Amino acid sequence: MLLMDTQGMFDSTLSQMLTASIFGLSTLISSYQIYNVDKHIQEDHLQHLALFTEYGRVALEESRAAGETGSARPFQRLEFLVRDWQNFEDDTAAIAKLTKEMDAYLEEVLSKREHSDLKQVRDQVNNCFENVSCFLLPHPGPDVPKVTYDGSIDKIDPQFRRLLTEYVYRVFTSRLVPKKIHGRVVTGPELFNFIKAYCQLFREAKIFPAAKTLLAATSEANNRSALDYAVREYRALMDEKTKKFIEENELMGFHETFRTVAQTSYNKRANIGPKESIAEFRKRLDEDLKDLLTEYQTVNRLRDPFGFVAPYVVPILIALAAYVIRVVVDTLCWTTTCMKGTQFLAQVYSIVFFFMLFHFLSMGHGVRGRLEAMFGIVKNAM
Repeated sequence: MLLMDTQGMFDSTLSQMLTASIFGLSTLISSYQIYNVDKHIQEDHLQHLALFTEYGRVALEESRAAGETGSARPFQRLEFLVRDWQNFEDDTAAIAKLTKEMDAYLEEVLSKREHSDLKQVRDQVNNCFENVSCFLLPHPGPDVPKVTYDGSIDKIDPQFRRLLTEYVYRVFTSRLVPKKIHGRVVTGPELFNFIKAYCQLFREAKIFPAAKTLLAATSEANNRSALDYAVREYRALMDEKTKKFIEENELMGFHETFRTVAQTSYNKRANIGPKESIAEFRKRLDEDLKDLLTEYQTVNRLRDPFGFVAPYVVPILIALAAYVIRVVVDTLCWTTTCMKGTQFLAQVYSIVFFFMLFHFLSMGHGVRGRLEAMFGIVKNAM
């Protein structure tokens, strides 16, 4: 039997990832996990338990041998040890009655909740452990916490001694079970090899998502929301001004104006968390707006009523030149050579004409709209 006490959670010197690693490793290597909490099982205790247990579950799945099947729940027993409990109906009641109170309290804590986030936390805890239990210990007495306490058993509260005796008996006799991994009992040497493998996984930390504090998670969610709002505001303003084709410099003017509006909107809402996180999302905002500008420029060029004329300018000039030269040659020269030359020129502008016709027809959708827009601009100019 191996009895191990881990460092307390959420120490001021520990990172969130290291805290997750300590809890995840202790869950992986133990058959009986005791979660020591003060006075009550709080909601944040369950949330941290669900998060850190997930790290252990991920590590367990990563280490699973190919084709090996495991139990439905990856871990064995979790027990909440609530110290300094003060809510027993009768401290002097029989152990059986106090045990019923403990079970009722645990059932109340882990009962189903309507809100999805609270329900998911409880489902995670129940789905990860084969057994979940709870034991409530009263305060050991006023003399025990004092600096002058000499370790005398007589100064410990009798009710605390009675329940502590019962708890030690349960842990080390009736509830003591061998360690199982993937549903199979492991030997001491096997457990040692598993521990080395688990430690390597946590050291590399490639398979785990980043462990975040509540502040970091809140900051990220708020900054992402501010970014999304700013992007939507930019889109709405740009859509209003780019319903029809506009000149490139006018489009850029709108972009610069509305980008400033979006940045101001983001700065107004992104006000939670570290400056580095806020700056990172502000950089993402600038990148998103740059990508959106490229989209608006592409769509605007497609709306240009004269945009489709550009490919035909050179062929038209060639065909026009061939036609003029042919007319001049036909007027001034009637020799066989001149006639062959004019026939060649006729073939040139005919080929160019049919090329432009086929190209024009192949453009398909949008030709009519562009022609109507082009004629409308010419009509308004006249």
